[in-house]
Amino acid sequence: MTSYNSAGALLIKLPGIPQTTTSQGYTQTVSIIDHHLDAAYGFVNSKLARRYSVPFSSCPRMVLHIEEDIAAYRVMRSLYTRDGQNQNSWAKEHYDLAMTMLDDIQAGKIDVVNSAGAIIKEVDIDEKLDSTMADYTPIFERDADTSWSIDEDLLDDIETSRE
Repeated sequence: MTSYNSAGALLIKLPGIPQTTTSQGYTQTVSIIDHHLDAAYGFVNSKLARRYSVPFSSCPRMVLHIEEDIAAYRVMRSLYTRDGQNQNSWAKEHYDLAMTMLDDIQAGKIDVVNSAGAIIKEVDIDEKLDSTMADYTPIFERDADTSWSIDEDLLDDIETSRE
């Protein structure tokens, strides 16, 4: 299981959750929580991956709480909601807020800060891109379409690499 949180941390947020212990000695509730924490972890990282290098080695508290709220809602939904009869409005409100915060972080409306209050450095998209064509003259969007041509250096290099 991978998560920024632990089942124990989520149990604090979800008092009164029934703890069903099996004959093997593990708690089914913890297993359910671990499952939903793992799903929330993947979802949060996928939403933040365009701006930040994830997973965080030292997870910011804001991200911990977002993951926690998403997992808590999913746990409550899986344990108590049957056919839409039982709704946990407080869990849904926390989930909706977490989703809004994730969308705002992804859109750049909210920055993520570390424990010292400093804004966490974003991934530089230019560092991710690499091109083997950087030293050659572009072929397209130069002059009229009929004057486009391939850089002679590129053609020579291709021919040389085949030898």
